[in-house]
Amino acid sequence: MSATPISTHPDTATHTRIQQPELVRVLRAAWIVIAAVAVGLYFINFATLIYIRQTICVENCTFYQITPEDLQNYAALGLPYAFRALYIPLLDLTAMLIYLVTGLFIFLRRSNDWMAMVCSLALVTLGTTLRFVLMVLPSIDPAWGWTFIPMLTITLGLVYVFFYTFPDGKLVPRWALFIVIPSIIWEATRATIITFVPKAPGNQLFLVTLGLMLLAIGCRIYRYRYVSTPAQRQQTKWVLIGISITLLGVLTDTLISLFIESNPALLASPNGTLYILVISPTIVYGTGIVAAIAIGFSVLRYRIWDVDLILNRSLTLGLVTLLLALVFVAGAYVLQLIIGATNSGAAFAISAVGAGMLFQPARRAARNFIDRRIYRLNFDLNQLYAAQKIPEIKTPGAHTGKILGGYQLLGLIGRGGMGEIYQGIKDGHTAAVKILPPELAQKAEFRQRFEREARALTTLDHPNIVKIFESGQSEDGIAYVVMEEIPGIDLGDYLKQQQGALPADTAQIILKDLAAALDYAHQKGLVHRDIKPSNVMLSHAGDGETLRAVLMDFGIAKMGDGRTAITGTDPIGTIDYMAPEQIMAAKTVDHRADIYALGVMTYQMFTGELPFKGSAAQVLFAHIQQPPSNPRDVNPDVPRPVAKAVLKALSKPPDDRFQTAGEMFQSMR
Repeated sequence: MSATPISTHPDTATHTRIQQPELVRVLRAAWIVIAAVAVGLYFINFATLIYIRQTICVENCTFYQITPEDLQNYAALGLPYAFRALYIPLLDLTAMLIYLVTGLFIFLRRSNDWMAMVCSLALVTLGTTLRFVLMVLPSIDPAWGWTFIPMLTITLGLVYVFFYTFPDGKLVPRWALFIVIPSIIWEATRATIITFVPKAPGNQLFLVTLGLMLLAIGCRIYRYRYVSTPAQRQQTKWVLIGISITLLGVLTDTLISLFIESNPALLASPNGTLYILVISPTIVYGTGIVAAIAIGFSVLRYRIWDVDLILNRSLTLGLVTLLLALVFVAGAYVLQLIIGATNSGAAFAISAVGAGMLFQPARRAARNFIDRRIYRLNFDLNQLYAAQKIPEIKTPGAHTGKILGGYQLLGLIGRGGMGEIYQGIKDGHTAAVKILPPELAQKAEFRQRFEREARALTTLDHPNIVKIFESGQSEDGIAYVVMEEIPGIDLGDYLKQQQGALPADTAQIILKDLAAALDYAHQKGLVHRDIKPSNVMLSHAGDGETLRAVLMDFGIAKMGDGRTAITGTDPIGTIDYMAPEQIMAAKTVDHRADIYALGVMTYQMFTGELPFKGSAAQVLFAHIQQPPSNPRDVNPDVPRPVAKAVLKALSKPPDDRFQTAGEMFQSMR
């Protein structure tokens, strides 16, 4: 994906900026002191951890020490003693540094925003308490527990504050104040019990923390659904995607680890040992790092409108990973029953190969399910990418000289996704003859579109809509349509030549003609569904001076009452100009989809840019939920009535748009 700048849309503006310079200086100093203490304590404990792992512990061993069993397991894998001593500590150090750098980056960019400071300090302190490295010294000398208790309390206290107030600094719901303070008190109590009570039931105590965290997540969901602005929802999605990936990694790792640990033979095998000692911590630390980066993106409001695309792909990968983990576990279990527990290593390997072979089919099925069932798109992203490719015509210009419908085909004057256009002549009269090449005629979709265009144009007679003279099929099976020949250039090429915004008077002339053409077509019960610059021809009227815009290509127009039922599964239209309801699995799409596309074209004509940029998938999700920037922010010369009209035409709900193209044009004047 192409990089996009930090959004400057008003909806993303911070509401937590600190106005008093003195207070900013005090909070910055406090931030630096707490962060320095946290990092200092971390490195003291880290150095102690490296020291104690240089010796072998025989009895009364802590979690951090190396046992003879550890050495045997690593020896079986051919890994040296130094690897066992350093691998997990270095993983922890790497994760801590990434959390630290992310938090420091946020602090340097937004240290005058208290919400950003809370988040950045939470990341720094959270990084230093990962895997409880701060418990190394307390495990040796309980007196060091007085360093662990405040750091864990501060860390989780900041996490609770972040969850309940991000991103606007307001407690939502308001009664959450009566949860945040008791939650912080509880974490201080739990840290004290863990530190000073021998054999404290740590897992049971953590269940209370888990319950409090779930309550905080519930409040976030409430905020997301009922309080947040569109931009704040996108920020929340970044937070949730990071946490979800972390939880998915932990869940997948736990599932596989429990299976391996429940099979002594498998656990003792090289594959089982490799997973438990090397792969498992790598997954846990790796997915934890993702959470820190995602939260950093959210706080800095960087690429917040791309989060749905990333979330879509992450959900696909996550669902595939979870499914394949289940397949792997179930397959290894069944194979052990068949070939015996003594061959657990072989069962492990065969099941892993089988799960790997299922990756691509599972990925396609997961993407289709997520795009259609979760995101409720009318087509999945694979179909979207395929639809952007123009079909290849293998024999361009091969029909010159043939006679179709009495017209002799002359030179090739145009090519498009639906065929070739020749200049034809009959009794001294010239016309444009559009033919469907045999390689496309064999495909039902293209043949139907070609026939649909002919039927649609026979019902229309308007000076700004291309006229059709006749259509048919030759004896050798060539489908053709004879249309009015319009000398000139299409609007797409004209915009490229201008390399920027069109003159306002030129754009107004084009829009007046297109509005008249669309209103006429809509009154006849047609929805064009593919309004875009390349489907608009620019020529001059009979006087040779007056500019004239003519609407072309009704190949995907829908005839009826103007409310078209969505029955197909492929993308209908061009993604850059496609209305949200054409993308989503809406029950009907009516003439207001054309008005949305006309709004996109108007934006482009007056600014020289499209309102939404990026890959096809990025543009797709932008159409669904990203508000366009004001055209005047791109080009200050855009008249205010035009900017206001464009933003209304680009409203996501059809009811909020203009109800006719003529109404839109009149509002610009």
